[in-house]
Amino acid sequence: MSAKRPTGVTVISIYYFMKSALTAFGLAGILIILALLPASPFLKKFISESISAAAAITIAGLIAVIVCIFLVFFTILYLVLAVGLLRLKKWARILAIGLSALELYVFFPLGTIIGIIIIWYLFKKEIVSAFNK
Repeated sequence: MSAKRPTGVTVISIYYFMKSALTAFGLAGILIILALLPASPFLKKFISESISAAAAITIAGLIAVIVCIFLVFFTILYLVLAVGLLRLKKWARILAIGLSALELYVFFPLGTIIGIIIIWYLFKKEIVSAFNK
């Protein structure tokens, strides 16, 4: 890479590294809860008293597994995106713009502000040219 990476790109990359870490911590928290839940005396008593409670807990467990898969996906996605931005990969800029557009709606209001700033920055002429080298 002959051109110097813009400071803003480094900041956005750090933002995605942090999102990856926070998503991984959320995943770890859910996994710890899932691991400790079966040992809960309250849960054992609750299940033994009601068959429908056991079914509800099973469904909740399945939902938790789906959420864990979702979190693993986004942990890896944010990590790969951060590295791609640091290396000034064109696909990383496009992916960052797409994820920022998604944040406009999903993580209102803070995600909206951050998303607007990232989109604005990544569309600046000098930033686009940095990714095209």
